[in-house]
Amino acid sequence: MLHIPDELTFLTHKSGNFHFFTICDADSILPLLIEARTTYTVLTNIPFMPNIAAQLKPELIRRSIFGTAAIEGNPLEESDVDNIINDASVRETSQVNKSEQEIINLKVLYERLLEIKVLDPTLSEDQIKGIHSLITDKIDYGDNVPGNYRNIKVYVGNADHGGTYTPPVILKDIQELMVKYIEFINSDSMLKADPLLRAACAHFYLAMIHPFRDGNGRTARFVEAWLLNNSGYRLLAPLLSNYYYQNIDAYFSVFSETRKQKNMTPFFKFYLEACITSLKNFQSTMNIWLCRLIFSDYTSFLKKTHKISVRQEMLLDIMLDDIKPISLSFLYEEAKYRALYANVSQATARRDLRKLFDLGLLEKKEDNYRLNFGLLMDKQ
Repeated sequence: MLHIPDELTFLTHKSGNFHFFTICDADSILPLLIEARTTYTVLTNIPFMPNIAAQLKPELIRRSIFGTAAIEGNPLEESDVDNIINDASVRETSQVNKSEQEIINLKVLYERLLEIKVLDPTLSEDQIKGIHSLITDKIDYGDNVPGNYRNIKVYVGNADHGGTYTPPVILKDIQELMVKYIEFINSDSMLKADPLLRAACAHFYLAMIHPFRDGNGRTARFVEAWLLNNSGYRLLAPLLSNYYYQNIDAYFSVFSETRKQKNMTPFFKFYLEACITSLKNFQSTMNIWLCRLIFSDYTSFLKKTHKISVRQEMLLDIMLDDIKPISLSFLYEEAKYRALYANVSQATARRDLRKLFDLGLLEKKEDNYRLNFGLLMDKQ
């Protein structure tokens, strides 16, 4: 059973009826919900998962920040986002531009999410206003006031994504709808509903109310992450924004489709597919990380036992960071390899590659060499 409440309708002063509908096609949603739950359970029960997740936390934060900002048109590349997140001097200067400030604000927010110790699944207006205030802090969005509801008409969407939608218009309607929204999300029936579906509803309806002048999408996606985190889905919480960005047209369109049908099936389906795919992608990332760690430990052992040289170990370390095929010429053309082989003859470099191949550490296809992670399976 999905255990979600019936539709709630609220008559606004100037914007007509606003519907908090939860009806959906259980036959199509339940299998996805079970798969999402099962995938999460399997992943979190892997030995040493807390340690692995802690090691991968910076990457999870970066992907979340990049995804949620890019959805709203932030032009920075993922590498730029990574630099801002990791370079304290960029964050502390007064010379940052709007796009950079958006990333700085999101970094503060997502780091707080991962540092939460006491998990409280309820949500309040003050929390939502605080989230919005952090997201839009120090950024000029025209009429937007951080942490304050709008008192201006806005339009959402476009013809390419199912048409334009006009959210509730006047401040009084927004204020009263936000009270109803909190009552709906914190109701006994919603607190008893599956946490995955509750977080999806929170995301969808906050986006539909669109209470702020700007920053609504980032706020709604973070509220979703907040509820997932505080409902026990801590690993999933920072994963979804990047999926939404990678499927941005479907993401925008599903809001319109769901609103027009007055049925949560399209949004639930898209959202649960995002959960499943994001978790499986994380497992793949984790597997690569583990392979690198084990491979590095093994090559360190080979160096200590004098099976390979220091230079050969350093070559393998560079290849572990790069994970792409190399040729003999790469060792002299690519800067990261050239520093290691600048004073080494090609004959010696060729012998290095050949020895690592003979030991099974590299595999060869034509003139290219790549790391042989299959060796790890052979050592089991």
